[in-house]
Amino acid sequence: MRIYIYIYIYIYIYMQIWQHWNSGTILNLVDPSLSRDAGGQLIQRDQLLGCIHVALLCVQENPADRPKLSAVTMMIGGGSNSTASLNPPSRPAFCMHPADATRTASGGETAAASANRVSLTELQPR
Repeated sequence: MRIYIYIYIYIYIYMQIWQHWNSGTILNLVDPSLSRDAGGQLIQRDQLLGCIHVALLCVQENPADRPKLSAVTMMIGGGSNSTASLNPPSRPAFCMHPADATRTASGGETAAASANRVSLTELQPR
């Protein structure tokens, strides 16, 4: 049962990040302690947004749209110019579509749908 709770939490986190990205409030989710680097220097807002942008590109729903590791290294290490020209990310994998949030199980009961539309798990007592 615990694994299902963890999966639900991860899906919820992905959904929250995606919603904040689309509404332009993504920096509200950033821990304030991440606003400074190891040397105590203030990290620029553009650097934080660039890292989040690259992270969202890496978890896109369609694997073919995800960048290769070598491209990610260039995006992160190349400075602000390398993230300025990035394509906008598409919806992350494992974010549930509103219509997929619940499905009707065989007995007419409502059951949680699979986040990746591959499987549907019905919990049954032993």
